[in-house]
Amino acid sequence: MSADGLFADPQQFPDEGARERYEQLVGIDAIKLQLVGEAQALLDPSVVERWSKRAHGALIPAVRDVMDRTALVILAGDVGTGKTELAETVGDPIARSLKTKVTMFPLNLSARGHGAVGEMTTLLTRAFERPYGSMRGQAVAGTAH
Repeated sequence: MSADGLFADPQQFPDEGARERYEQLVGIDAIKLQLVGEAQALLDPSVVERWSKRAHGALIPAVRDVMDRTALVILAGDVGTGKTELAETVGDPIARSLKTKVTMFPLNLSARGHGAVGEMTTLLTRAFERPYGSMRGQAVAGTAH
């Protein structure tokens, strides 16, 4: 299976429709705030650098760890709690807060594979090669449909 077959159409943010949908997610305000904040730190290392210098007067070692890690967020919870809606719309507040364009590459269900040992890992690795290989230096997010 090719990496191209793993994705639905890419979504571009900021997007007014996504903004409206994101604002309609109620009851998870703390989660939304935390997710956007963590995404800012992962996608723009200067956010963490400024915090470290403000809070500690220097660049602390933990900041280097954050800057060197792969940006990956996993949403977990019961059915109907808004995980998919949040994943599909969070690119908008991230793009607006960082004042940049964000491209989301939604994964099709085919990315889950057929249950063979290691298959999902291989498919997801292939899937991330496309956006990360073609979008160097830009904010990129992904979600499974």
